[in-house]
Amino acid sequence: MSARIGPYTLVGELGRGAHGVVWDVRDDAGHRFALKRLDVELVPEAALRAQVARLRAHPHIGLVAVHEVLRVDGALHLVMEHIDGDDFVANVRRESIANATTAPHLPLAFGQPLRPLGSSAFAPCTSPGLLRLRGALVQLADALDALHQLGLVHRDLHPANVRITSSGRVVLLDVGTLPEVGATHDPARPVGPVSHAAPELGEALPLAPASDWYAVGVLLFEALTGDLPFSGAGRDAFVRKQTISAPSPALLVRGVPDDLDALCTALLATSPRLRATGDAIRALAPPP
Repeated sequence: MSARIGPYTLVGELGRGAHGVVWDVRDDAGHRFALKRLDVELVPEAALRAQVARLRAHPHIGLVAVHEVLRVDGALHLVMEHIDGDDFVANVRRESIANATTAPHLPLAFGQPLRPLGSSAFAPCTSPGLLRLRGALVQLADALDALHQLGLVHRDLHPANVRITSSGRVVLLDVGTLPEVGATHDPARPVGPVSHAAPELGEALPLAPASDWYAVGVLLFEALTGDLPFSGAGRDAFVRKQTISAPSPALLVRGVPDDLDALCTALLATSPRLRATGDAIRALAPPP
């Protein structure tokens, strides 16, 4: 007999995050969902249910649908729309070839270790990928603005949490337990990969939408170059982000459009006050 979690049949594991496991489940009618068991109750159950109700009421199509909240065997579970599709970077870069047409020298000013010539992961995004990137960025900006208008910050944007379906729909994942704008961030609590975290998330500061826009800048940098602006983990990575400006994608690969290069640099600004927002993304020239 198949294992069950409440009224859902367990099919397999979809992934693991900082705060729980996500399962592939089916209801009795055969409909597919993603069910996340929360190992740690980040917010009280009543607050979680209220947040889910706010998300479900928002009309923006980009937000992943949260179906319901369950308490099973003492643990809270989020039942969410199951999303098929590639992650943000994989979708944009699916035609790109590693080590192709890289710049002859890598800048060292942003604190990365020098890589042997020819071994760099930097590689340009293709023309079809750039077309997909422009459209996906606007959808992502709209989805984040929807969250911010609800007074919430995502704080954990990285490729696996931004997926693009076969129809081109951009969907934010892991939106069920989001912190409020203005809540004091605990730098000791995991928030996903440090590589995508804004410099200010290394400190105990009030949370603000600007940290999400920095993460969008990292996604854009990855899409354009195939690599990260800053590598490493832990406190050292935050120190580099707080003291050294991120490199321009155009310094690393050829063929980066000027507007995307400028946007990426503005999104990755060290100071949250100087960082670009969704308005700058929507101002991009649309795909031809």
